[in-house]
Amino acid sequence: MSTSSRGSAASQRGEPGRPGRKNYTQEKLSSAPSAVQRQLAAYEDVFGADVCSADESVTKVKIGDTIAVTKPDFERLAAAFFAELERKFS
Repeated sequence: MSTSSRGSAASQRGEPGRPGRKNYTQEKLSSAPSAVQRQLAAYEDVFGADVCSADESVTKVKIGDTIAVTKPDFERLAAAFFAELERKFS
């Protein structure tokens, strides 16, 4: 009998798996995407959709675009991020 068909000795004894590893049911895994969508919708309701256009964006990336950030783009993005933090929290 292979180990994959009989599972680990710990799981057979009803003990949890390795530390830090969760044993999620298929039902929980299947419901996760809708749970995340609900959480995002709630977040947008509370904080608003603070989305800027690609023209206002530091990297000129549109929603849905594949992101491939170059070093200069990353440096501009980081500088803008920290400038925004300074503006908001100083």
